[in-house]
Amino acid sequence: MLPSQFTFADSPTTVYYNTGPFYAALAGCVSGMIIGLVTEYWTSYSYSPVLELIENCMGEGGNAATNIVYGLALGYLSCIVPVICLAITI
Repeated sequence: MLPSQFTFADSPTTVYYNTGPFYAALAGCVSGMIIGLVTEYWTSYSYSPVLELIENCMGEGGNAATNIVYGLALGYLSCIVPVICLAITI
């Protein structure tokens, strides 16, 4: 949708190309897909993090406090990859 080369009125000597917005949109799409897949892994009943949390909560030696701490730890781990993806995309 952009011309191959364009300038802005503020800096007419600087030439911009249409590949920058394309790569920015591509990076956003790839990052969004990775964030979606990682979120699915950490929050779905089909994968090991949630299954381990369920086992820990149903098991005999755990109490409410350890279950809460274990759930928080999994929540903190699930934020690492999305934050890295957003930082790289930005």
